[in-house]
Amino acid sequence: MLVGEFLAMAVSDMGRVVSSPGVTVDGTVDADTARFRSWEEYDWVVLEAESMQGQDRSFYERVISEMHPVFGSSGMVVFSKHEMPFTGDTASVDVIHNRLHQLRAAFLEAHAPLEFGGTSRTTAYLGDRRFLTELIWGQALIVDPQDISTSPVLIRDGYFELEESRLFRASLFPGATVIDIGANYGYYTVLAGEIVGPTGTMYAIEPNPHMVAYLKENIRINGYDNITTVTPKAAHSHTTTVTLLVYSRLHGSSLLDSLRERIGLSHSALEEFEQDEIRPLEVGTTSLDELLPRGTRVDVIKSDTQGSEPLIIRGADRVLRENPHIKLFIEFAPSLVAATLPPSDFIIELRELGFEIRRIEPGGPLSSPSMDALMARAVSDLYLDRSRT
Repeated sequence: MLVGEFLAMAVSDMGRVVSSPGVTVDGTVDADTARFRSWEEYDWVVLEAESMQGQDRSFYERVISEMHPVFGSSGMVVFSKHEMPFTGDTASVDVIHNRLHQLRAAFLEAHAPLEFGGTSRTTAYLGDRRFLTELIWGQALIVDPQDISTSPVLIRDGYFELEESRLFRASLFPGATVIDIGANYGYYTVLAGEIVGPTGTMYAIEPNPHMVAYLKENIRINGYDNITTVTPKAAHSHTTTVTLLVYSRLHGSSLLDSLRERIGLSHSALEEFEQDEIRPLEVGTTSLDELLPRGTRVDVIKSDTQGSEPLIIRGADRVLRENPHIKLFIEFAPSLVAATLPPSDFIIELRELGFEIRRIEPGGPLSSPSMDALMARAVSDLYLDRSRT
């Protein structure tokens, strides 16, 4: 069956069609015209890989994240707002996703002039433990020069976790909704703000009051305060009060005291191991399900919380179910996750939620690690999506 034949049968009483070039159906609206129309005006979209162009990437992102693939043939896929069984060539869906990845990569390179062009960056000490550095993508970031975890890298290089930063930026699009958990200085928040733009929405969650002050200032100086909600709490499975261990110089390493207890380290042993002073701080918590109203569209979540990820996932059950094409960037440290549940059980839990688990390797490639490979590495930066399920 051809795409046109499928549409002719399927859309007779189920709404308007938006079609890529080359497919003719009565009542069809061409895709070039459709992107200027209201999202509510149509129920069907046909994407043809060869016709997908970079200027329409945000339109494609929304189609793929919010609609259901229902038919595929020869590099064309029909997406519908109606849930129905998929028929046709499943390989066509892979072709569409691969083309979208190409457009993301092209967008990423085009929007990194400092990284690829070698332009000099601005840095300056502002006083009062505030050092201004310019990221390689042009955003400004104020950091604490007494911090020895992320500040030295951000000041010297203008980026942190380069491979993950690139993939994170490539996963975004204008109008996207992003959640930055363990936002710290707001590095990933300001990276996202440039791309999601004035029609996007951002949530930055950070429990350490010292870091919240920097986070809010960085959001403000980059002009993203009108699209960003800052939550000065720890992301968790539910609302409660917990003890956060705050480091004196390692500002990127705050840890829940309950996790320290389960690991079996005393405060003094942890200070000796980290070679830093630690002070306990009582903070409130929230879950994503409690923070976000029902029906909130979420496109990307980044989480770096020193082992709290299992708790965060449990507290995001509804959000994950409501957003089948959500993408997650999480740090996976088996020794820290083990304080909540066996780390292999957490990986199994993620897979049961439908996520394909890939590891961001040095140099940028994504690997599909085995369970043994995940357990063998002390820390892995993981990229999870369900776009092929």
